[in-house]
Amino acid sequence: MDWAFGAPTLGEIEKRLRHLDTPWAAASLVALESASLQSLEITHALLPWGRQRT
Repeated sequence: MDWAFGAPTLGEIEKRLRHLDTPWAAASLVALESASLQSLEITHALLPWGRQRT
């Protein structure tokens, strides 16, 4: 999970999930593909920002 979702971009996350080729990765891809791309981009940008906050 850390390896797949630790990627620097959403495109790389998708690549890593496809590379894993497991039921969990396939389910994760379905969930990502059903979500709003704009929401995913915003969330992906905010996570590192939030880690720097107390």
